[in-house]
Amino acid sequence: MTPQAEAAVPMDPEQILAEFGQQLRHAREARGLSRQRLAERCGLSAATIKKLEAGGAFHPRLETMVRLADGLGVSLLDLVRCIDPRLSADERGRAGSVHVWLAGLDTASKELVLALVRVLARGATSSSVPAET
Repeated sequence: MTPQAEAAVPMDPEQILAEFGQQLRHAREARGLSRQRLAERCGLSAATIKKLEAGGAFHPRLETMVRLADGLGVSLLDLVRCIDPRLSADERGRAGSVHVWLAGLDTASKELVLALVRVLARGATSSSVPAET
């Protein structure tokens, strides 16, 4: 997306928070966590998790977002990437579905997948690998 196109994307905070709430619920459920269990992992209350999942009316602080990312086992960037309105719907969808899929893996499998992705990403930028046709 060009810088001009990025600037044209509306950034409605209420809509973004509503989408964040849905994605948070999906991420929590994909990990098999109840609201109470996620709250314990994050150091937040179950009521806060419920408000965040409802979206819109509750504006989380940065500290809350950091705690959520930690509790879900993702980076802060990954936590919000799937709701970034400057990304295409397809890019946001891929970001969300990848996290759901990765969440189901054990730690060793997750590390293996991430290592493979890093190798493939380096290979994709290498001119020594011929493109498949």
